[in-house]
Amino acid sequence: MIKQLTTLPVLIIAGYLAMSFMALAQEGEEARKASSVKVMTYNVYKGGLGRKQPLSQTAKVIQEAKADVVGLQELNTRSDPKNAEKLAELLGFNRAGSVLTRYEIVEEKRYGVKVKLPSGQEAYIFNLHLSSNPYQPYQLMGIRPKFKGHKDTPFIKTEAEAIEGAQKARTQVQPSKDSSI
Repeated sequence: MIKQLTTLPVLIIAGYLAMSFMALAQEGEEARKASSVKVMTYNVYKGGLGRKQPLSQTAKVIQEAKADVVGLQELNTRSDPKNAEKLAELLGFNRAGSVLTRYEIVEEKRYGVKVKLPSGQEAYIFNLHLSSNPYQPYQLMGIRPKFKGHKDTPFIKTEAEAIEGAQKARTQVQPSKDSSI
């Protein structure tokens, strides 16, 4: 009987500690989720309608990715200037330019936004669609894409040409004079 009585408090303490550790682990997981942001970049190809699918299909892809922030490319606002607006509405997201987010947008920037996260922190999100030409993997493999802008792109035959092309491409980018970025 004495042996059973001394084991009982040990079991109670062990159970209490196990529950405490589980609660702490759960709090840690919740804090991690609250401080993480899932970012998605998505080339929607001709405004999300390029393959003759409804815009709701584009929204479904974003929903399934569980993205918090989405940077869209090839939104094609010329043919339908309200595509981004419609997509944001379908998702229940906020929108500025080509950035969609479930978070509050507190400031719009050139090519991006400043958002307020659930933790109270703020984050800058930028979205930029870079030119596909020159595209060295194609140049190295001898692939000539059919879309415009690639017809006169030379193939790369040597390592020296690859290095020279990479250096040239990097020096063509000029820093922005816009101090609001």
